[in-house]
Amino acid sequence: MGLMGANKMIVEITQEMREKSRVLSGQIFGKEKLLGWKDKFKTGYEFQADFVGFLGEMAFAKGYGLEEPVFLEQGKDKYDWIIDGKRVDLKTKSEKTKKFLINSEQYDRKKEQIDVFVFGEIYGDYFKSVGWIEYECVPEISTMNLFPNGSKAWAVRKRELNKMGELIVPRDKSS
Repeated sequence: MGLMGANKMIVEITQEMREKSRVLSGQIFGKEKLLGWKDKFKTGYEFQADFVGFLGEMAFAKGYGLEEPVFLEQGKDKYDWIIDGKRVDLKTKSEKTKKFLINSEQYDRKKEQIDVFVFGEIYGDYFKSVGWIEYECVPEISTMNLFPNGSKAWAVRKRELNKMGELIVPRDKSS
């Protein structure tokens, strides 16, 4: 199911996961997205970000032997899992994105709702867990990025993240 090494877990992304992510992304933002409609910034980024996020959540759940989170409409979600008493929110980036980003509005909205952000990356057909950080430490290890469309996001430095093995260890589902 998942390969582990150096406190990282790798899971293969299946076609079934891709299809489920596409459907979920379309449900969250409506059928217009599935027809090629662009988001409010006319970039298509919101649909892509949701697609990658859902893929990451499915792969993380598979690799760590967790239930998939309940997928909710944007703005209504709180956390993805509770791991050892910590409310966890997974952030996933694709290989095309250089930095791990946390939208500043979402960061502010999730205050008091999560304890930890976990980060993962999707490269081609694989998801890799990377590390984690406590909610309140995000501003200490990040820079605020301002984008041309007016949105802001925390850009988290990968080298500052805690090792995954300090939070959770992959479960061997083959036994």
